[in-house]
Amino acid sequence: SLPAEFAALVAGCRAAHAATGRVAYGPTPREAGSIVFRRSLFVTAPIARGDSFSRANLRVVRPGHGLAPRHLPAILGRRAARAIAPGEPLSWDLIDPAGAAPAETEEIDARRRPARS
Repeated sequence: SLPAEFAALVAGCRAAHAATGRVAYGPTPREAGSIVFRRSLFVTAPIARGDSFSRANLRVVRPGHGLAPRHLPAILGRRAARAIAPGEPLSWDLIDPAGAAPAETEEIDARRRPARS
């Protein structure tokens, strides 16, 4: 019968919708305790205020107290907002929001552009 088939269709749709779950970004509560064991960005050489960040003065190490390594390409060539000592975890407040150092901007852009054939 038509009402019974419609009821089954509605029940199936609701079950499928419930099975999709929810989108959750970031670590789960179960992962929260192990975040410190992830890798992060640390300063490896003294950086004066206004100096540029480079692979020579940044390193990806454990523990995970600094910025995630995925941010490294966006940080290279940017300037330090203040003097930073070696061993300090990198955070967004240590990066000058004004942008990249002018001389290094072109080099960074060239690395991001695909090679022409």
